[in-house]
Amino acid sequence: MKVLGLCMLITLLLNGINCMKNKKVKCYRCSDCPNPFDKTQVTELANCNFCRTVYTYRDEDNYRIAKDCVTSCVPQDRRGGKTGLVTECCDEDYCNTASKQSSISFLLISSITMLLIYTNHLMH
Repeated sequence: MKVLGLCMLITLLLNGINCMKNKKVKCYRCSDCPNPFDKTQVTELANCNFCRTVYTYRDEDNYRIAKDCVTSCVPQDRRGGKTGLVTECCDEDYCNTASKQSSISFLLISSITMLLIYTNHLMH
């Protein structure tokens, strides 16, 4: 019974993620984006799976911003000290205008939290 419930939960989570992957969104594209953001100086793209923003840090206050339309995206923070890369992902129309948390990341974190609570409940 416990295994069946867990399998159902995992199936629901995977179906939700799969539905989100099939959604097409519009994104901004620029390789050295203006800061603050100015949509008149960038390209607009349609039929994207995800919008991505990459911050390339040369030092703490000196960074370059690139925005794009991508088929897959993994949010990450690969800064080592004051230099490195930060990648942000989102899946709403023109969501890569400013820094915001990925709704995919939010779904994943929420799902993992629910799974842990469910598993903990089954053990007690």
